[in-house]
Amino acid sequence: MTKNNFVTLFDKIMRKPFSTEELYRRAQTHNWDEGFKFLRNILEHQNCDRGTALMMYWNSNPEYFTKYESEDELQSWEKSNYRFIKMIEEKYPTIEQEFIIYDPYEDEKVGLHKGKFEVKKILPEIMYQKTKGSRYFKEVEKGIW
Repeated sequence: MTKNNFVTLFDKIMRKPFSTEELYRRAQTHNWDEGFKFLRNILEHQNCDRGTALMMYWNSNPEYFTKYESEDELQSWEKSNYRFIKMIEEKYPTIEQEFIIYDPYEDEKVGLHKGKFEVKKILPEIMYQKTKGSRYFKEVEKGIW
């Protein structure tokens, strides 16, 4: 399969009516070495909820980038990750659906770089807050109904 055929197939798949849980699991198991297009499409999907967006945010390691004041300081290989983080920060407040309960503290994603470098930029407070909902993220990951 050529790359263009794969992209076309990928775009068709992302237009399918995936459930909130399916999107969460697909994002959770995504191979980050494959880039961010798949994750951006999940973020833009009509069934992406706040729990999924917040999980993708913290899996993107946003605290690593707090050592930089601006994108201009980043290495070229860091920029796509940084831009994805910024995309989530911009989109997150507009996501109304909140079905999956996700807590970045419980998922042990907060404070991974504590004391390793000087923090020059603070992450938005809203990104540290546990989401509300009716399905616990660990149940969704395991497919427990």
